[in-house]
Amino acid sequence: MTNKYSEIGKHVIILENKHDANLICVEMEESLVFIDTGRMYDVATQFRNEMEQRFNKKASHLFITHYHFDHYGGISAFKDIEIVAAENNYEQFIADINYHLTKDKRKKYVEKWKEQTEKQKLDISESRRIHWKYFSLAELYSPTKAVVDEFEFGSNKRKLIFKVTGGHSKCSAYVYIPSENVIFIGDNLAIDPERKEEGALGYSMQFYRLGLNNRVLEVLREIEELPANTVVPGHGPAISKGHMIKIREYFENLFEVMKKLYREGKKPEELSENNKLEKFYDNKLESWEQIIKQQYTTVVKEETRRELELRKRQMLVSICAKDLGSYLSIYTDNSEFIFPNEHSLERKESFRDNFLGFNQIIEQEYVAEQYHHLENKIVEIGKYSAKFKSKEDLMNYEKKYVYSWIKENNEWKIISDMTISERVF
Repeated sequence: MTNKYSEIGKHVIILENKHDANLICVEMEESLVFIDTGRMYDVATQFRNEMEQRFNKKASHLFITHYHFDHYGGISAFKDIEIVAAENNYEQFIADINYHLTKDKRKKYVEKWKEQTEKQKLDISESRRIHWKYFSLAELYSPTKAVVDEFEFGSNKRKLIFKVTGGHSKCSAYVYIPSENVIFIGDNLAIDPERKEEGALGYSMQFYRLGLNNRVLEVLREIEELPANTVVPGHGPAISKGHMIKIREYFENLFEVMKKLYREGKKPEELSENNKLEKFYDNKLESWEQIIKQQYTTVVKEETRRELELRKRQMLVSICAKDLGSYLSIYTDNSEFIFPNEHSLERKESFRDNFLGFNQIIEQEYVAEQYHHLENKIVEIGKYSAKFKSKEDLMNYEKKYVYSWIKENNEWKIISDMTISERVF
């Protein structure tokens, strides 16, 4: 296990660990603040103690860039101070640590992972051993402050800005220190710690999750507007803003090519042989094929969701135009309709016969809350709401739904329309 301390000026210390997230200490005027904890609570405790001795100041705040275990697993080292994180996903995080990720359940998960690894005769990496050890033993605590958008700490002389951005996850945030010209951006950027050449471009990975997405690129563009010279990723060494811009430009180019390949119907296994991707790639990696498949999966999901949103816009237009035929064209012939009163219909012709007609719609919208990408279909959970005129009264309608989408003749269609609840008020 190799820990490396890096200094950025006099007031910022980074603890880099090849197998874990970065831990950061920032000296403020009156106290110390820490950013992320890594998984190893003993390492986090030692780091905090050393920094408090070095600067002769006490810790006052911990800032968490996002709710992934490799960034908060060592949270017990900071249980006595203010812990700041995003409000996005906060309730899910609380549910996790109190139910889904209790210590007993985490131990069972680790036992299951070990059994699967042994059964499949997989090599056990050092990173995996560390995760198993700390995931099963960590004491987890909830943040004491949940931030909706932005939180500032300190004075104008030395100020810290915690900004919720989303991207890598809904709860992702950055920490910006204007006086130091440095920004800490969690896993919205994570440089490959195993890059072999000093100064090489590196690979901007998304650890343990799907690949980079368009929101990540938007966040990086926003960060480019800040007067920060040094960018500290969630994993790996600090880089210059110029380096980050090169990474962002590369992936924007890569995504554009992948979108074209998606429209051509290319499968992930066909990508490594595609010359269109090679010209954008500046740094060869042993895991190139795996990385490309991972990134392509993300592009395919984003493009799929964009297409589904377009289909729902067509549905809204059809509803406004009172065009039931156009509306039902988005359903397959054998669609199933399920209603809250246990009534159900098979085939869209049955739905047509039972449909009472459209009211005069004043405004309406679809809001997709979740998409689940299964092997042969997409399951969407969301809400449809409308304001309509009934005689002389304005009424509101709200429906919570689950749609199952499939691709039929290269068009997305609904094969199952389940109404979870509906109300008129």
